[in-house]
This record gives sequence, structure tokens and C-alpha cells, in this order.
Amino acid sequence: MRAIAAGTLLVVLASGTARAQTAAPAPPVAAPQPSQWHPGDPVPPGYHVEDLPRSGLVTAGVIVLGIPYFFSVVTALSANSQNESGWLYVPVAGPWLTLGRRSYSCNPDNNNPSTSQNLACVGDVFAVMGLIFDGIVQATGAGLLLGGELATKPGLVRNDEAVRVVPMRMGGGMGAGVVGGF
Repeated sequence: MRAIAAGTLLVVLASGTARAQTAAPAPPVAAPQPSQWHPGDPVPPGYHVEDLPRSGLVTAGVIVLGIPYFFSVVTALSANSQNESGWLYVPVAGPWLTLGRRSYSCNPDNNNPSTSQNLACVGDVFAVMGLIFDGIVQATGAGLLLGGELATKPGLVRNDEAVRVVPMRMGGGMGAGVVGGF
């Protein structure tokens, strides 16, 4: 009985050792999912690498430029484009052009200013401060937007684009058409 148990133990040990010596093939390394991909990693099937704009900077730029530009347009509309406020329709440069071209109520040559002239002068000071603030914020937004578009980073793009513009024959000539799936 002892011989059978010792023989069985020897066979079990030998088969365990044999399994340990023959290494199983390593599983293939799976490509990372697109959301987990970093530059230098293998590209997953169905994707390719392109330089993409930095979406955070672009979004911040659109918001920082768009909000003060909206208020500039509303101001120009409410003023009926009088006193050079029509320049406020021009993004980024509009506040600066309005600042330089508008007429001001303050008259430093008058020794006896009236109360209405003093109030108009105070209004001009607030208009100048608002135009300077508007111009600085719009320029900051434009800088963020431009920086986000120019400072690209590598990213994954699907090979099967949903919509694309392709040349097409139209009638007797050529044109551009949009094809894709939704």
C-alpha cells in the first residue's frame, strides 16, 4: 500500500513539475480601449492617430469670447449704432475701435461745467472702463480659442467616419456631396 501511495505521489509531483517546465504561451497583449489610449500605446483596431485640438481650451475660449461679445452686440443694438457703437459688432477689435472713435462729453476747456456735463463725463468714464474690460476679456477668449486649435495633441479617430464630404458628379459637372450613416 505504501508503494502504491509513494508511486502516486511521485507521478503527481512529476506531472506538476512537467507542467511548470512547459510554459504556456502568453496571451496576446490587447490594444487599449480608445478612452484609455495614451501616445505610444498600440492603436486599437478600427482607429488611427490624428492631431486633435485641445477641446478644453477651445471650449473655454468660445465661452470667454462669446459671453462678452454677446453683450457687445446687445449694447450696439440698444444704442442703435450711435456714437461709433456699431464697431461693437466686430469681435475682439470692436471694443478698442469704439473706444478710439467715439465722441466724449467731457470738455476740459470749459471753466464752468454744468451738472449735466459732469454726469455725462461720469458716464463716459464708465463707458471707457466697460469697453476696456470688454476688449481684454474678448482678447483672452480669442487667445484661448486660438491656442486650443493650434496646440494639438495626438488622439484616436475611428476609421469609419459617420459623415464625410466627397467629390461627386452632379449633372454635367463636378461638385461636393455629403455621405455617411447616422
